[in-house]
Amino acid sequence: MVKAIKPKDSKTRQNIPMITRETVIGDMMEKNPSRAAALAETMLRYGLHCVGCHANVFDTIENGARLHGMDDETIDKIIADLNTVLNENVKARQGISITEKAAAKIKELQEKDTKPDCFLRIDVQDGGCAGHTYDLAFDNQKKEGDIIVEDKNVKLVMSAESRKFLEGSIIDFVDTLQASGFKIDNPNVTRSCSCGESFG
Repeated sequence: MVKAIKPKDSKTRQNIPMITRETVIGDMMEKNPSRAAALAETMLRYGLHCVGCHANVFDTIENGARLHGMDDETIDKIIADLNTVLNENVKARQGISITEKAAAKIKELQEKDTKPDCFLRIDVQDGGCAGHTYDLAFDNQKKEGDIIVEDKNVKLVMSAESRKFLEGSIIDFVDTLQASGFKIDNPNVTRSCSCGESFG
C-alpha cells in the first residue's frame, strides 16, 4: 500500500486573521487544516522544525525562529511567506492534478514493484476521528463506475463518490526528516484530526 500523509482543508478565505510573530505555531496549524502541510513546508524551508516537535508547537513563530538563531529580517520573510500560503485561493482549483515529484515517485514504485500496468487507486473512506480517510494503493482491476484521471502520464482511478471529495486536490510527494509519503492538498476538507490520519 502507498503511504499517504496528512490531508488539508479549506474554507472560503474571507477575513483571514493574519499570521504574526506572536502567532502560536500549534494554533496556526490547528486553525488552518487545509493549509497545514503547506505552512509546515514553508517553515521547514527556513530550517524551522518546530512543527515536528511536540514541545515547540506551543511556542510563537518568533520564539521558534529566535531559538534557531534567526534575525528580524528572516523572521519577517517567514511571516510574509506564511501569510501568502494562508491566503492562497485553493477553492479556485478544478479537477485533480499531480505534481512532477509525485508522478516520478509513482513511476519509480511501479517499476520497483514490477507493476508498470497498474494504476494508482485513490479512495476516500468513512472512518477515523474526523470522519474520512484516504486510501492509496496500486491496482489493476477497474470497478463499475470508476473514474479515470490522467496527469503527467500517471493514471489515477477512483470511485465517483471519492471523486466528489477530491475535486480541486493536488497530489504531491514529500520526503523530509519529519515525514515521507504522498500528501493530498484537498480544498474540500474543513477539519482534520490531530493524528493527521483523517479529515472531515
